[in-house]
Amino acid sequence: MITKLYVNNYKTLVDFTVEFQPLTLIVGGNGTGKSAITEILNAISLFSRGKSALKASFPRETLSKFCKGNLNQDFTVFANFCGVEFEYSLILTHHLTRDEVSVMEERIIIDSKVYVSRGNGFSEIWDDYQGTMHTGINFSRASSLLNQLSMFNMDGDFATFIDFFMKYLSIYQINPFSIAGFAKEESEILNRHGDNFSAWYRHNQSEHPLKLPSLYSEIANFMPGFTHFRLSGAEGRRAIMCEFSNGTSIDFDYLSEGQKSLILLYSILIFSEGNRAPGQTLIFDEPDNFIALREIQPWLRMVESWVAAGKRQAILISHHPGVINFEGDEKVIWLVRENGGPTALRTPTDLRETSLADQMVWDEE
Repeated sequence: MITKLYVNNYKTLVDFTVEFQPLTLIVGGNGTGKSAITEILNAISLFSRGKSALKASFPRETLSKFCKGNLNQDFTVFANFCGVEFEYSLILTHHLTRDEVSVMEERIIIDSKVYVSRGNGFSEIWDDYQGTMHTGINFSRASSLLNQLSMFNMDGDFATFIDFFMKYLSIYQINPFSIAGFAKEESEILNRHGDNFSAWYRHNQSEHPLKLPSLYSEIANFMPGFTHFRLSGAEGRRAIMCEFSNGTSIDFDYLSEGQKSLILLYSILIFSEGNRAPGQTLIFDEPDNFIALREIQPWLRMVESWVAAGKRQAILISHHPGVINFEGDEKVIWLVRENGGPTALRTPTDLRETSLADQMVWDEE
């Protein structure tokens, strides 16, 4: 799981450090940097997997206005995976005269030992037992070490760390307006906004059929009479149909935004790797959007149970007072900005007298 994140010079995050628990709720007013945290983790995840170009992941506009003249951005992700401590550090530099960005320094530390390091004009890779394995390798400054080294037959702890970024870290900001109720083919990966849900569901329907009854049961709780999904149409355009006990059949596209969001939220938990995975981190940016409090609370209870099962982490971002109070202060990261300055952390006061949601309202007033 991700244990800590350090950021410098990214939007409102300046020399900023935040620590995470197995279950963490990030709260704060608009513009306090909540989504910036997930943006960074998502950008690093995409860049490290070779799924996004460096300039697209970290555009020049993300430089903080509080660090005038500083064209470098600094990120470090701390993680514990399979009982091993990892640090992944990335320093980027934006060019002064042209709209380009490149890797200035990149380092992977495993259990306090530098495993891979590169900077201006040098690169070094160590194996687990015999000192330096390779030096002077010509790595591309526009690509991540993680992606480039994943092409080698690496093993041991380094391969484990690559697995975490490539397989067991997922970040979601569900947008029900972008979800299509049909798909031309299957997909093993659910996109961040959930737009390819139909393709992803088709894959899981065939790969995890024993999990379908649990998903259908949860959906029936907020869509009374629902029994199952049915795939309709030719192979080149398979649509998801919602079947009900009275014989009604509704196209997935006709569902409300809240219903689509809930279906995706439950699907993500139920189709997760679960006990088969050596560890898993799921990050949800405002999962309560489009959803009533009474509907999101059962899902929150499932999240707590999912995390409690072990080797799992869930990080939630929300500004909904009910969600904030439901989770409790011991799991909360509260972000604030004093007088429009950089993002800072605030510690909730004693919540036996008043709720965190009330404290946030008073603080903003």
